[in-house]
Amino acid sequence: MRTENVNLLDRLGLFCHISGVINIYLGVLIIMMDIMNSDPRQIQAGIYICATGYSFTKISAKIALVVALEKKSES
Repeated sequence: MRTENVNLLDRLGLFCHISGVINIYLGVLIIMMDIMNSDPRQIQAGIYICATGYSFTKISAKIALVVALEKKSES
């Protein structure tokens, strides 16, 4: 794989990780606010946002693994 593509993939993994962590925190915040307000109508949305963030972080981990393997094979 070309070096430019490895760098691009590395940046994509970083973006996925950051957006995943932000989504996890937002989902937890929504869930906690609903629990504190005794309003369970939006808890499902908070759980969905957390699950989406978790999937972004898992995708980021897979991308990081591919980048590490490509960098290892180049050297």
